[in-house]
Amino acid sequence: MGLNGELTEKWQRVKDYLQVHDLDGILLTRQDNFAWFTGGKDNHVATVDDVGEASLLITPEDVTLITTNIEAPRLAVEEIGDYGYQIRSVPWYQGTDGAIAELIAGKRVGADTSIPGTSSIMADFPALRYSLTSAEVDRIKELGLQAGQAVEYTCRSVEPGMTEHEIAGVMCERLLAQGITPTVALVAVDERVRHFRHPIPTQRRLDKYAMVVVCARKGGLIVAATRLVHFGAIPTELRSRHEAVLRIEAAMMAATRVGESVEEILRAGVAGYEAEGYPTEWKLHHQGGPCGYANREYLAVPGVKGTVQERQAFAWNPSITGTKSEDTILVDSEGVEIITATGDWPTVDVEVNGKVYARPEILRR
Repeated sequence: MGLNGELTEKWQRVKDYLQVHDLDGILLTRQDNFAWFTGGKDNHVATVDDVGEASLLITPEDVTLITTNIEAPRLAVEEIGDYGYQIRSVPWYQGTDGAIAELIAGKRVGADTSIPGTSSIMADFPALRYSLTSAEVDRIKELGLQAGQAVEYTCRSVEPGMTEHEIAGVMCERLLAQGITPTVALVAVDERVRHFRHPIPTQRRLDKYAMVVVCARKGGLIVAATRLVHFGAIPTELRSRHEAVLRIEAAMMAATRVGESVEEILRAGVAGYEAEGYPTEWKLHHQGGPCGYANREYLAVPGVKGTVQERQAFAWNPSITGTKSEDTILVDSEGVEIITATGDWPTVDVEVNGKVYARPEILRR
């Protein structure tokens, strides 16, 4: 499926959504939804904002881009110029509220942001993104390899004495040079790996041990990966904990099958913690969940409602104090593919139900 086929399929998903919810149209303004519907195009200016600088009004008949005269020229030339969308451009000092109000007057419209005269669609609309098209599969696989290479390059490049900020800079430079935005860049060295599950980088300097974590976005799609590097002999206890984490993650991967409930996958992970002798560690940090157009579309928590879809991406990230394992996988009826694996990292084979999962070891330098 090329881009035209992808756009057609997504428009059909929206049309079906409109019919089910008795809507005349929907307004998409969030960066993630804009990227999804347009096949990876971009409406952002500020990376820290969830909301972009242009909206799409989508009806069964047509699509209208609504933005200001600042954004319209670039969007028309570099993003959606050949899509056949109508473009409604307004002066920047007026804003788009008036134009949107005019376009939706008398219509039943849902929106992914708070817009007067609309109803919220965010309770169930993101589910339209979960099953990736074949074109999205190609793009997320490429992104997965690039993100995996970036985090592994970082672990091979760092040296004792570097600060966590400097380590994060190595990784982010590599990503940005390829047009990839790091939505999460976490680094912990030495004791900070034990103390904090979400270690934003600091000026702490590396002595022997580092954990490098990334969520990376390109064309709206996001993958996640974690790698660990140790200078000198790896302590026996750390190695034992890490091997336990790898077995837990492999069990969760094995449980990730099309049609399986996400809650059952979490149960498989919790059972793994218990079997490894760490029954409470899962409570200290979330275990991950489906990804795609968000770092996690939702988290796997007890009682969660959700089932694994065909061609859906997941990132499980079990952790035991001092160690963690994380890769992004793509699931289809044939099984699981680890898309952030590069083939250039030391791994250990973990067998679950007759299938072998190559899981990342701690790199010794």
